[in-house]
Amino acid sequence: MQVQRSTFLCLIIILLLLSLMLVSCGESVGGNGKSPIFLVVGDPGGAEDVLGVLVDVYTPTVPSGVTDTRYEKFTIESIYKNQTNTPTTVFADVIITEYRVTYYRVDGSSNVPDPFMMNISMRVPAGSTGTVENLPIMLASAKLKSPLKELAFGGGEGEIYFNAVVEFFGEDLMGNAVSCKTVIIVLASDFPG
Repeated sequence: MQVQRSTFLCLIIILLLLSLMLVSCGESVGGNGKSPIFLVVGDPGGAEDVLGVLVDVYTPTVPSGVTDTRYEKFTIESIYKNQTNTPTTVFADVIITEYRVTYYRVDGSSNVPDPFMMNISMRVPAGSTGTVENLPIMLASAKLKSPLKELAFGGGEGEIYFNAVVEFFGEDLMGNAVSCKTVIIVLASDFPG
């Protein structure tokens, strides 16, 4: 009886140690992956763009009344982690393949548009910048659902402020995953005109 109990206890300890090892084998959080570079989203919208994006929930000039709201331009910069010994190879170039937009209300409410992901194709040379233009930030389909549909014709709360977290994902030419993100302030309302 004593031997069975100690064997059972040893087996449990071994399983716990194995599961702990499996959980800790992932990439480090915070951009400490294997790639020799990290990415930074440059000043989105420029210094004059204080608000970010205005989302008009109803556009009478469009047949359906709604259209995607797009962001003018994102600039993504590739920075070498080791600034004193930068490699002279294109294998540190990054190909951005998708982006995700997630919304958070400034007032703390959980009633937000659904997040979405879209495929893109963008090359960011190592130690340089790349730009992508006209990306959808608020889809037309989101304007047809709560909480945005209630804002049409001046209804609902009148206006809603969101933080839109825009995350870009890709990998360098060596196959190492890289990502970066930025936050854009979004004001949604039914603007006149």
